[in-house]
Amino acid sequence: MHDAPLGAPLGAALAAAIALFAPSPHAGPLPPPPGPPAPTLRTLAQVEPRTDVNSLPSTPSAQHAIGTPGSYYLTGNITNASTTAISVQTSGVVIDLNGFTIDGAFFGGSLVRIDAPTGIVTIRNGTIRRAQGLTIDVLNTTTTRVVLEDITFDTCVGGVELGTGGSVDRCQFLGLIGGSPVIVGLSNAQVTDTLVENSAGVTLGDNAIVERVRMRSIAGTAITAGDHAHISTTVVNNTTGDGIATGASSRIVDSTVSDAGARGISTGGNSRVAGCIATGCGGSGIEAGIGSVITGCAATSNLGSGIEAQSRAVVVDSVATLNTVYGISVGTQSVVTHCSAAQNGANGMLAGPTSLVSRSAAAINVARGIEVGDGSAVHEVVSNSNGDAGIIAFSGSHVESSTARLNGTHGIIATTAATVRNCTATDNGQNSGTGAGIRATGINSLIEANIITGNDRGIELVSTSSVAIRNRARDNGTNYLNVSQPIVSPFALTTASPWANLSQ
Repeated sequence: MHDAPLGAPLGAALAAAIALFAPSPHAGPLPPPPGPPAPTLRTLAQVEPRTDVNSLPSTPSAQHAIGTPGSYYLTGNITNASTTAISVQTSGVVIDLNGFTIDGAFFGGSLVRIDAPTGIVTIRNGTIRRAQGLTIDVLNTTTTRVVLEDITFDTCVGGVELGTGGSVDRCQFLGLIGGSPVIVGLSNAQVTDTLVENSAGVTLGDNAIVERVRMRSIAGTAITAGDHAHISTTVVNNTTGDGIATGASSRIVDSTVSDAGARGISTGGNSRVAGCIATGCGGSGIEAGIGSVITGCAATSNLGSGIEAQSRAVVVDSVATLNTVYGISVGTQSVVTHCSAAQNGANGMLAGPTSLVSRSAAAINVARGIEVGDGSAVHEVVSNSNGDAGIIAFSGSHVESSTARLNGTHGIIATTAATVRNCTATDNGQNSGTGAGIRATGINSLIEANIITGNDRGIELVSTSSVAIRNRARDNGTNYLNVSQPIVSPFALTTASPWANLSQ
């Protein structure tokens, strides 16, 4: 018996591999598909089916009428002076102006008329000019939503209507001069990245959003919005009315109003104004309703008060200077903290009953520096160089750790049942010649542990039921007026009355 040679299995494997890759004797060309060749790519109309608006027929009331939902575009300018340019009679319509212009030539009616019963109509990318009536007229505003994008509206008499939930984005409104609002939207309207110039203002409903909008040379109020509005990063310059006015529970942030004919920023109750500037306005710079919060704001050179809020308000980290009336004025149960009021016409700060003013400053005001109402508290406040009194605290108020200096009349005035403690009053009475460092005008007040120097009068108690103890008064015209038991030597604390006042 003989063994098989070692090379036999390898040869068999090689032969099998060659046979596997060898061409089949049955292979041949594939038969062509039946019928003539056909294109495999889709047409532009199939990719984006659109209709040429310029080719649409006219109606008795419109140059071109759209009655079917779909996408439409312009292939040329539209100029008319006798009818509406485009009538949209259905929703689900997108009109691309394609860079062209709709020119109303000051036709007496609306330029684009939207009579859709419900739904969305979008218009974008072009210019609409010289409308004599409404530029865009929406008949069913409660059920129709209009979206405007990248459009310039130029030299029109009437504005645009957005309906409910409509929006304006990246548009320009130039010279819309008819007096009616340039943009009118109902609830949930939105205006973003838009310029309005030499035109009327914007009027929106509840839940409006206005972001990154610039407005200048506006007739009337620049922006009017309802409750729950959100306005941010917006600049308003030179209006004949208010700059920004919203309803309750609104939020206005990082916005600037200058040279408004009336108020700069005004909002309803329970709102927040943050990081805003109001300057040169004909009324108050910033005005907020009950329960509002104003933080990080500046109000300068306004003819009304700088910052004004109703009761239960909070004003934080804000500055009010050169305003004609009050610097900061708040109602009852309010808080004012870390603020500065300088060179204001009447009072630097005004707070109502049960309010708190803390770590604030009022300098070089024409009249009073800081005035707080009944039940208020003033802490760590500086009030200097006011034409009238520096600090006035009404019934039941508390003033502590504060400074009043170089004021025209009195440094600190406390009325009935008020407390003034650990304060400094220096060089007051600049205008009157009879100014006291601290003056208690009512009954049952406590003046304690204060330093009083260089005033016309040191401490003055109008009522004998008020008490002044542990104070130091020196170098005043009269150190104590109607204050009992002053001790002549500051070193006499071992005498029978160590808690009495000190003078030198």
